[in-house]
Amino acid sequence: PGATIHSTTLTDQARVFEIVQHVQPAAVIHLAAAGVTGSAHTLDTLLHINVTGTDNLLAALAAASLRPRIILAGSGYEYGASAEPIPESAQLAPASPYGVSKAAATLCAGLYAGTLPMTLLRFFNVYGPGEPAQRLVPYIISCATQGQIAKVTPCEQIRDFVYVPDLAHLVWHVLRQMPDAPGLGMYNVGSGQPIVLKDFIDLVVAEL
Repeated sequence: PGATIHSTTLTDQARVFEIVQHVQPAAVIHLAAAGVTGSAHTLDTLLHINVTGTDNLLAALAAASLRPRIILAGSGYEYGASAEPIPESAQLAPASPYGVSKAAATLCAGLYAGTLPMTLLRFFNVYGPGEPAQRLVPYIISCATQGQIAKVTPCEQIRDFVYVPDLAHLVWHVLRQMPDAPGLGMYNVGSGQPIVLKDFIDLVVAEL
């Protein structure tokens, strides 16, 4: 209630600049991206949306001489695969077109670190309301409730799952606490409670 919606795509540079100039935002939470749910976009398309779109937004804020606190949504896919916990100091080694585009968007944001106050939050294994049906939790729930056998791997991987309402609270907390000085802080976001994938699936089914 009370929200004003301005619709556009971030790849429309002129429109992005127009909206930023009109709104004069005091804070920005940039969650727009393609490829998050594994959709079949080409690398070219992902770079256009995720990198050029991010650049358009940050360029518009810089050009308007605004200094809002900015939250950027990164991704664990920027690091590639790892069997160990991943610190923020780990080298970026994306192994998918989506990961490549998100890593490139992070590097793009770095170009504005001398001008804009930014915090990049790299999300890992987010689940909750609003997920597409093909994602793990909705898929497991659908199979369990319909009496179907779920087609999964042996599920011995260790993952750290984050419930989306908890993530939303974290984003607002970081936005309130982050400094106003220009710079780019980076943080990996997880629950801190890794779990074997099979055990996580068992917990989901037990709740049905």
